[in-house]
Amino acid sequence: MANDVPRTSTGRGADVPAAALVLAPYLLFLASGASGLVYQVLWVRQFGGVFGNTVHSAALVTAAFMCGLGVGGYRAGAWADRRFLAAEAAGEAP
Repeated sequence: MANDVPRTSTGRGADVPAAALVLAPYLLFLASGASGLVYQVLWVRQFGGVFGNTVHSAALVTAAFMCGLGVGGYRAGAWADRRFLAAEAAGEAP
């Protein structure tokens, strides 16, 4: 049989191969990382016109990028904790 590919129903009337559902998050992470790298290169070039193309301008962009990752991770973690606690409380309520 040629149609032995496992399929998952999306509820919209169309079946999606299970492999596509597994591959989608990896592709999203790849696109996110690539866009972050592109933005970092663009910012280094922009700061190169202001500060000169030095290690200091590249370090400033890298530090700002890492600071953004840290703040985003902290805020997403706080949001996830609140959401988990609300779900936990709702699950234990009579």
